Amino acid sequence: MTAGRLALFLVAVAAACSSAKVPEEPRGSSRNYTFERFAPGALPSSFASDAGAWRIQEADGARSGRKVLAQTQPAGAGAVALAWVRDDPMRDVRLRVHVRASATIGFGAVWHLADARRYLACGVHDGVFRVEAVVDGKVREIGSRPVALEAGRWYALDVEQIGTRLRCGLDATSLVEAVDDSGLSSGAAGVCTFGDATAEFDDLTIIGA
Repeated sequence: MTAGRLALFLVAVAAACSSAKVPEEPRGSSRNYTFERFAPGALPSSFASDAGAWRIQEADGARSGRKVLAQTQPAGAGAVALAWVRDDPMRDVRLRVHVRASATIGFGAVWHLADARRYLACGVHDGVFRVEAVVDGKVREIGSRPVALEAGRWYALDVEQIGTRLRCGLDATSLVEAVDDSGLSSGAAGVCTFGDATAEFDDLTIIGA
């Protein structure tokens, strides 16, 4: 190829690259919360909650920076305290959040949440890692596995649901893989505590469509 033809070729390639459209990321497809930009003392306005007492607070040993999302008031026996991202329903979901449990271990994540009586959840309570469907306030177990966790230690909680196939686990280890037949096909995502447990949450990442 002559120098003249090479120059024309490079000009053509540059023009093609400059005119190509870069796909836009769908709204709400990826969210990450380290909670550092929120003022302590209240739940951010981008979140909604049900039961418990949710707020941003400073914490020694936080996963990133100094602030965490904390659930500080026991919801009571058999109850679930929920906090979720507003106005961002998702169908396919990948979620990871780091959690530090109190002396009573009972924490989890929620997704496909329509309201406080309809959602999917996974997490640890009563010494068992469980995946559950809550439909009209009634809880049905999808899968479970016994676990032994330590209070005061950070754990990474993972959720992945593509279509009806779901996989949930701790610290990058899959503990439950199952098919979701709950009929809850989309909704909001967030975190939760169970019963008399309190917990701190940090580095919440939600990716979905």
